[in-house]
Amino acid sequence: MTAGTDFLTAICDRRAIGEMREVARSDFEGEEELVFYDLCAQHLRRYGTLPTEDTIEERLDFALDPCEDHIDYYLETLMERNLHNRLVPHFNNLRTALNERDTSVVRASIEQLGSINRVASNQHAFLSVNEIAAMSRERYEQNHLVDGLDEDSNGYQGGDLNMIVARPGVGKTWLLLHMIKAAVESGCNVLLATMEMSMLQIGTRFFSYAANVNPRHARIGKLGFYEQQRYLAMAEHYGRVYRDQFFIYQGGMGQGMSGVEGVIAERRPDVVFIDGVYLLRSPRTDSRANKGIQISDVLDDAKETALRRNIPIIGTSQLNREGAGENISLETIGFTDAFSTHCSIIYALQKPHRSAEDRNTRIFRTIKGREGEDASMAINFKFNPMRFTETDMSIVRRQGEAPTARGGLGWMQSNGSENRDTATNNQ
Repeated sequence: MTAGTDFLTAICDRRAIGEMREVARSDFEGEEELVFYDLCAQHLRRYGTLPTEDTIEERLDFALDPCEDHIDYYLETLMERNLHNRLVPHFNNLRTALNERDTSVVRASIEQLGSINRVASNQHAFLSVNEIAAMSRERYEQNHLVDGLDEDSNGYQGGDLNMIVARPGVGKTWLLLHMIKAAVESGCNVLLATMEMSMLQIGTRFFSYAANVNPRHARIGKLGFYEQQRYLAMAEHYGRVYRDQFFIYQGGMGQGMSGVEGVIAERRPDVVFIDGVYLLRSPRTDSRANKGIQISDVLDDAKETALRRNIPIIGTSQLNREGAGENISLETIGFTDAFSTHCSIIYALQKPHRSAEDRNTRIFRTIKGREGEDASMAINFKFNPMRFTETDMSIVRRQGEAPTARGGLGWMQSNGSENRDTATNNQ
């Protein structure tokens, strides 16, 4: 077995889709490794999961040796081999140039060696302007393809800590599930950490939403015949297609980010959702500290995790009593001012306050943007049938939130996008 086949064997054995996304075909060499990689990549694209040992041995006609060490060991071994292979030709040039006292080739070889080493490292202390330019072009091409709130916020990006805030019972968790569904079905590896509900409770809510059935009827086992078939089929579908892509972690009250980060280290998600950030605790916080200090330390931990892992973390928290009215701002977020300093984007979810006819509507607005964006939109909040699409912006205007030249999203009305989904995932 080689470094490449060891790595592929390990990720297939553990169904580790996240690690598969960290490598490319160019990281492998030799016919055996390339054929193995192609099988894994094709199987993942077609079925949403990695092939089993039986499938591999049947298709490739060779036996797999057990790879029981940590996946990171095999990944690092593969990356070290690739780095060595890329460095050797330039090192040989450098040695020849030194012997011949050719200083121009010496300098060029040293620059090439340094560039290769920086590219191979996950932690860039600095980047050259041409590297930044390439990254900027790639980011622009991605952003050019998105619209809606994603267009205003540039979506969720690696290193972001973002928050959805609302009063209790307004619908934070439902909106989070809406975003999770969009992320999972777009191919992202997703982790949901639930601090308020059990895994079964949050799972029932999610499958209800995905199957477009009444969540209360699903919870009490009173769905109609066709709704029941749809609900059970959707649960089976997600369990089969996304079993290695979507994970739910249940944390207890008072648990810290260390538990969440342990799952992040194991599953390598592309994006993390935390329902109930305000219920986390930091191990660094004195047990006698007030709630504001406790949550401020939690936000420190969460932001550090997002930056170190280079993934977006999206959480939910609460507005204080002043946030029950129409004048929602950063000052009405409960517990601590640290939300405004630690979070890249903060969305507020609120009920319209005009009349009973708006009870199936929510206002979704940015109260802190990454670069000062100020966007608002109205969304449906209906459960029978499920519907979380954009609705008439005049509901927002009735509350005195006249659209701005750009951030108010009035431009959406002119392009016939009344039914655009409100998911804000950046992939």
